[in-house]
Amino acid sequence: MKASIITLFLFFISLVVSTAQISTRTIKWKVSGVQDVVAGRPTDHFKELISTPTTVDFISKNGVLAASIAVVGSNGSWDNIDQDGGATLKIESGAQKGQLIFKRTGGKFFITMIILEGASRSIFDLSCSGYEFMTP
Repeated sequence: MKASIITLFLFFISLVVSTAQISTRTIKWKVSGVQDVVAGRPTDHFKELISTPTTVDFISKNGVLAASIAVVGSNGSWDNIDQDGGATLKIESGAQKGQLIFKRTGGKFFITMIILEGASRSIFDLSCSGYEFMTP
């Protein structure tokens, strides 16, 4: 009886942990490909992206912090990133403003980054091979 109660308790704990919203957890996204949409070519700027409730860090292919951008808001609620869905983080860095659009479709993760600075814009599509929850 005790074993059944413990097993049931652990099952519910695992559900709570995996249903965290993207805007409230620290998540390391493993980037498998980056497409510069405006230039129309692939690029290898990033190998990881780490999203937190307050910042998004871009880790270069050499494992070095390439950029850190402030999160200033969010749209949508993606309660379980283990299931298809999506959410958007609003980001800012100096004069640059933009969005990171996270989505999972057909079990695959995609991130679109749109950065605006004056009249210029940058758009990158990132394919992700997976993610990992991190402790803050």
